[in-house]
Amino acid sequence: MVYRHSPLQLPFESFGAGLSTPLSSNNEWVQLAEAMPWKALDEAYQLEFTKNAGRAAKPFRLLYGAILIQQRMGLTDRGVVAAIRDRGQWNIHTKSSGRIPNKNQKR
Repeated sequence: MVYRHSPLQLPFESFGAGLSTPLSSNNEWVQLAEAMPWKALDEAYQLEFTKNAGRAAKPFRLLYGAILIQQRMGLTDRGVVAAIRDRGQWNIHTKSSGRIPNKNQKR
């Protein structure tokens, strides 16, 4: 697999702009996301991949964030995908745009 890093990170203040309720800096998920050493963890994760062969890997923050949410909330694989799609504070934690495709939605 190839790792392609995207350095863009939305600050949580601007992230909630499209949501009905803005994210609070007091939210435990926002605080946890801000406390993580994402850059150092991402750099260590990149060492596991080749530079130019294979499919692109998912970003470390997305993978780790999804697993953390799944474990803390006791969700199934499908449950964590739905939860990340539906909850703003989890979108920011996983650096997701919130646009996880819904398999039931017509394109």
